[in-house]
Amino acid sequence: SNSKENLKYQKREGLRRRGQLYAEKFKSSKNQAEMGSQTLKNVQKKFKLRGLALTMDALKAVVNFINDFTDAEDEALELVMDEIDRASLQAPVLDKESVEGVLNLLAGTNAENNYAAGASITAYNQSGLRIIDVFLVSKFCYDPIRKMFY
Repeated sequence: SNSKENLKYQKREGLRRRGQLYAEKFKSSKNQAEMGSQTLKNVQKKFKLRGLALTMDALKAVVNFINDFTDAEDEALELVMDEIDRASLQAPVLDKESVEGVLNLLAGTNAENNYAAGASITAYNQSGLRIIDVFLVSKFCYDPIRKMFY
């Protein structure tokens, strides 16, 4: 009788410990997922403020690039957005290939073949003018109540 009670107690203790371990594991993965989703939302919001939209693949590529800079994520994001502005990509919605061209350029790899504008990087760097087609750029409207551009 005593050994049966002891066995039941050990089973309950084992189940309780497994439950605690599972809960801790779930909390840590949930925190990582929340942090990742918060980063995705932050990146998407900043791109929208500049009048650009990203496909989900492009958004994930930008977030992966930014996560490499753990201490300076905001500066890395600003650098990516400035380089995309300089590249004057003509689509209001950027796909993964065009964003990867800019990310490869920033990473220092040879991105001439992947560059979305189709021009060589040396010609791009020498040019002082940018021609922007008005009909391809998304329009900004300001909502004075919410104090936001949309």
